Amino acid sequence: MSSCKAEQEEEAEVLLSIYEGDSLFKQVSPTVYHYRYGEEGSPRAFVAEITWTDDYPNAVPEVNLDLFGNKHLLQEIRDWIREKLLEQAEANIGMPMTYTLFEWLKENSDQLTAEQPDKSTVTEDLFTVSCWAQYEDVRCKCICPNASVVGSQSGSNRKLYIKNVVPQRCNCEGVVMPHVDTDLRDKAAEFCPRCECKYEIRNTMTIRVCVILLICVVALLTLYMAFLRCLEPLLNKRRGGIVKYEEHLNEDVNLGDFGAHDGNISSEGELQLRGATRVRSGSGVLDKVGAQQDRWKRQVQEQRRNIYDKRTMLN
Repeated sequence: MSSCKAEQEEEAEVLLSIYEGDSLFKQVSPTVYHYRYGEEGSPRAFVAEITWTDDYPNAVPEVNLDLFGNKHLLQEIRDWIREKLLEQAEANIGMPMTYTLFEWLKENSDQLTAEQPDKSTVTEDLFTVSCWAQYEDVRCKCICPNASVVGSQSGSNRKLYIKNVVPQRCNCEGVVMPHVDTDLRDKAAEFCPRCECKYEIRNTMTIRVCVILLICVVALLTLYMAFLRCLEPLLNKRRGGIVKYEEHLNEDVNLGDFGAHDGNISSEGELQLRGATRVRSGSGVLDKVGAQQDRWKRQVQEQRRNIYDKRTMLN
């Protein structure tokens, strides 16, 4: 491990001396390097990022082309460049290879991006991909302080960076550095330890299923309510022949005639019951629902009748 570290430090010095003054080359951190290919604004321009692992150069470095500046490239083009670059890295394991990989890309960039269409052709597709990326199941969220914390100033504001990357790239170098200015990139070693990055996963399919079920339940309840609204006038017509009981308050009742009065009430209740039975004769859902409601109303009326009769007797 110590030998790999020493070789990395030596290669870093060599790279900085070779690319000194080259604006296309960028050292993002001691182990992350960028190189831009193609003319600025060209649909075939892209940035290659090489990250050294702990075992580099005895292991293949990580190659990342899913940078913010490469969003205009088709995904298959990015995958193709990454695949070819990793093949070159496999052939150079055990020796410093970053300069070799960058120069190989410089010689073959036109050929690797030959299938990339013009900018006017892919504008609509890029907009669609950008909108779709907002609803992906995974993301890396980094919360960083204000850029002024690495200078003489002090600030309490924090900024949120969100990007869709692999879990291994969920860090300050992979999410935050591509979006900041050049001055802050030069101070990445001081700024990145202040950032908090978290890899988040969600299941959008479960969310969709829950929302669909909720909509279905609400729709069924709405239909059921509309059905009852339409059913109510029919039930009211079928119950039209039932005579409602009227409350008797503070009436002088002859106790001697109470038996006859009670008999009249019972006869009246029997007539109502027979009338309701005749009205509800038949079959079907309407009859069952109407019978249940009539039964409940008769019970309520009978309770009221008993209460008011007893009250009249006491008076």
